[in-house]
Amino acid sequence: GENMMRAKQWFLSVLSLLGCFGLVAASAQAAGSDLKFCLEEDSPPYSYKFGKKIGGFDYDLSRELAARLGRTFKVQWFETENDEENIPKLEANALLSARLCHLIGGYPLIESALGGAVQGTFRLPDHDGQKRSERHKLFKLGVVTASVPYNRAVFAAIIGPGFSGKVNSLDDFAGSRIMAEVATLPGVLLMRHNKGALIDDTSHISPLKNLLKIMDTGKGDITLIGLHRFERYRFRNPQTKLRFAGYVLPLGFNLGYAALNTSKDLLRDVNKALAGMLADGSLKSFAVKNSMTLMAPQKPDVMGKLRLP
Repeated sequence: GENMMRAKQWFLSVLSLLGCFGLVAASAQAAGSDLKFCLEEDSPPYSYKFGKKIGGFDYDLSRELAARLGRTFKVQWFETENDEENIPKLEANALLSARLCHLIGGYPLIESALGGAVQGTFRLPDHDGQKRSERHKLFKLGVVTASVPYNRAVFAAIIGPGFSGKVNSLDDFAGSRIMAEVATLPGVLLMRHNKGALIDDTSHISPLKNLLKIMDTGKGDITLIGLHRFERYRFRNPQTKLRFAGYVLPLGFNLGYAALNTSKDLLRDVNKALAGMLADGSLKSFAVKNSMTLMAPQKPDVMGKLRLP
C-alpha cells in the first residue's frame, strides 16, 4: 500500500538509504501450469485490488506474460509496510522462497534489493489467504535475481494551475511557489540546486503530510516527487488540477520482475516475452489503458550505489 511506494522512496531517500535452494521441479515450468505473480494490492496504477476492482499496469502485463508463455495466470496479492519490522527486500524474498509466487512485479532493480540475505530467514508480508498461524512463521531465504527492466521509477516535476511556462530543468522552478518534502531525496536536490538558488522560493512540508493534497488546494505551484506517487494520487483523486510537467530527473531506477536464481529458465522466457511486448507496443498500450506514464529503462539495468548529481 503506502507499502512499496514507501519502500521505493526508502531505497532512494538520502537519510534512510541504505528459500529453498532446491531446484524447482521441471514440471513447474510445463506449459499450461500455473504461473503465479506476487502483486501489491494497493499500488495503483501499477497494481490494485479494491474489492471487485482489480487491475493496473503490472496486472495487465503479468496476465499477458503468462498467456505468451502458455501458462495459467494466477495472482498472489500482498501488502507491505516500510517500518523497522517490515523490510521489503526480505519480505519479497520470503514470498518467492515460500513458493507463494514465481515472480514479483514492479520490483526495484537496485543492487541492495537483489541477492541473498545475511538474515537467512524472514516472515511473509500480509497477503491474501494468510492463515493466522503463518503470521510469525520464518521461511528460509533464497537468492533473488531479476528480469530485464520494463519500466523506470523517476522523480518528476508536478505543477498546479498557477504555474505557467515549460519545465526543462530545475532552473525553471525559480520564481514559483515550490513545495518540497523535508529529508527526502527530491527535497535535498531542490535545496542543493545551483548553490541554494531555490531555497527562498521553497515551502517545506513534512513527509507525513500529503504534499500533493496541500498543493491541490492552491498553496503551491510546483514540486519534485516520485512520478508513481503522483499517478497514484491522481488515480485516487481524478478531479485533481495537478499535472505532470514532462520533466524528470536523470536520477532514477529501473523496475522489472524479481525471481529466485533457481528460476533461470523461467527468466529467460520472461525476458524474451518482454522484448516481444516492447517491440509490438503491448507495454505502451497497457500504460495508456492505466493512465500511467511508461518510462524507458536506462543502463545499467541494475543500479549500484546512489550517487547524487
